[in-house]
Amino acid sequence: MAGEGLTLILKTHDSSRVADVVLPGDMSPDQVVGACVERWKLPPDRDYSLYCERLGRQLDPRTSLAQAGIRAGDELVVHPLLEAGCGSQGRRP
Repeated sequence: MAGEGLTLILKTHDSSRVADVVLPGDMSPDQVVGACVERWKLPPDRDYSLYCERLGRQLDPRTSLAQAGIRAGDELVVHPLLEAGCGSQGRRP
């Protein structure tokens, strides 16, 4: 399948941004997220993950889309990673 692209739907977690795209299977989830952050002007000071609706899981950023089992027609969602805290200024009550 070298040279062929995957036709996918990319969107943000709140569906405020949605795009039909064709991406190479050897592209990594990290590269996809980076392109979304840049193109959609998402806050660059956050970390993001890529989630596949069909597979029901977050994609490993170190693999390729093909290695992750992504297929044409899949919906991939860019999610901000939230940090849990333990109260004001990191202090416990």
